[in-house]
Amino acid sequence: MGDVVWREHSLKGWEQYSLPFRDPESVALRSNDDPASVPVLRKGVFTMDRPFDTYLDMRGWGKGCVWVNGHNLGRYWRVGPQQTIYVPAEWLKKGPNEVVVFEMLKPGERLLEGIDHSILNEVR
Repeated sequence: MGDVVWREHSLKGWEQYSLPFRDPESVALRSNDDPASVPVLRKGVFTMDRPFDTYLDMRGWGKGCVWVNGHNLGRYWRVGPQQTIYVPAEWLKKGPNEVVVFEMLKPGERLLEGIDHSILNEVR
């Protein structure tokens, strides 16, 4: 591997760490009482009577990735263009469903809402 370059200058004195995202359970998840620090993994459970296509509203979050029931839904970033993440009904189940969010910019965020439509080109 070569140097890491930013604006034509080699970066020095930085380290890269891998995170065990094959098994998010192995990473210490923050509880709601923990002090804010960056980055964090948040985990929650929601219950569905009948699985259907839905969208996770990420407008209150900063930048990161989301998993539902072990499926990587993708990345989000507050600068857009999308402000929601699509969750196909096939990846949801009747009863409890688990969501894991890796948040890099707003570690204090705790509210995640499912909605029935996408939000595109709307930046807060």
